Amino acid sequence: MPQRDSLIYASLIAGEYACVLNQPDFQEAVDRTLKISQHEALELQGVSLPWEFRRKVHIYIAAPDFKSADLTQIEHVVSCLEYHNFTPRRPVIENGEITSQSSSKDRSTAAAADVRLLQECQIMLAILIFDDPGTYIEMGLALQRGMPVIVFTPNRITDNLLTYELPTLVSSDLDEVISELFKQTAKIHGK
Repeated sequence: MPQRDSLIYASLIAGEYACVLNQPDFQEAVDRTLKISQHEALELQGVSLPWEFRRKVHIYIAAPDFKSADLTQIEHVVSCLEYHNFTPRRPVIENGEITSQSSSKDRSTAAAADVRLLQECQIMLAILIFDDPGTYIEMGLALQRGMPVIVFTPNRITDNLLTYELPTLVSSDLDEVISELFKQTAKIHGK
């Protein structure tokens, strides 16, 4: 195989590596990539997204990020985003958790801070680990702004028509979610 073709396959495989989270999926992606003909490989369009640019893209994490919730899945997603050098923004962590004992002033301050944080972000990643009205409201605000909204629903808990039809992507597959984040970030970057 000519060196140029080998480099094309190497870059395709490197791209697959950046999009998967476990070894069996990566091996499957490599096998699938190597089945692409040399002619087709030359014509493929990819996502070019510099490492340093990813840090500049702030991703609003709309999720029930509460102390009382099981945060395992949220923490895993945030860890994956940080691994790929994205900047996840967590409103509950950054602006504080509001409880039924919070004052009206604290509630108002936190709501305004969450809206400001949303305005600082370029993409929303909604993580639906259970039905959370706050997450749905944040999704609506982001959609109203024209922001890409990607929904990760690991437990496949929603069947709401608008939740499925309006976001950029709804998926229970984290690899697919991360891949879509790369695509949306590349659009922001102008590539």
